Amino acid sequence: MYFNQIDQAESQEEALETLAELQQFMYEDMPVMNVGHYSTIDATNDRVEGYEMLSGPILWNVQLAD
Repeated sequence: MYFNQIDQAESQEEALETLAELQQFMYEDMPVMNVGHYSTIDATNDRVEGYEMLSGPILWNVQLAD
């Protein structure tokens, strides 16, 4: 319901108002919400050097606007 209203809002201000309503609903009625599942498998062998496991999102094709 809220997500469709945000997607179909005619302005950013209208979308932000709906988002505020959603946040209030979540605060009052959903004190815990799982927003995603992340699972990864990392495998190496003894020939791999310098590997460090990345913990966090990988943001492909992301850049700062000018």
